[in-house]
Amino acid sequence: MSDRLLAGAPDIPLAALLVILMIAAVIDIRSRQVPNTLVLTGLAATLVLMPIFHLLPFTHALAGSVAGLLIFLPFYIIGLMGAGDVKLLAIVGSVLGPSELIQATIHIFIAGGIVTVLYLIARRSAPPSQNVPYAVAIALGIFSYLAMGSSSTLT
Repeated sequence: MSDRLLAGAPDIPLAALLVILMIAAVIDIRSRQVPNTLVLTGLAATLVLMPIFHLLPFTHALAGSVAGLLIFLPFYIIGLMGAGDVKLLAIVGSVLGPSELIQATIHIFIAGGIVTVLYLIARRSAPPSQNVPYAVAIALGIFSYLAMGSSSTLT
């Protein structure tokens, strides 16, 4: 994230993203779904908050949302990710913007691999149709990305 976002600019959009990710992860663990009400409300909020706080122009936030959808849509199409997870990544894209989303994707994929392995170990007796709660991986990947001090296009 940008030095500005992490060190002094209003933290509301970033805080909103992190709260949305935590809520989505908990709900996904419990129900294996990320509710549309959460993702649509979150997307609307972040698309509005980013320009209000002069962190990203609306068009850049929107481009990040579209990038989130396009990057992860193939995983939904082949059945590796739920539709709610893809829509959750649109929220991530609206806060990070397209460039940072691409960088954060590496963290999300690594977290996804770790979560999947741990989930399979913990659920040896789970039916094969039981999906991995990928919102957990998205949240962990974004937390990791932010903790490692991301570079930013947000200035």
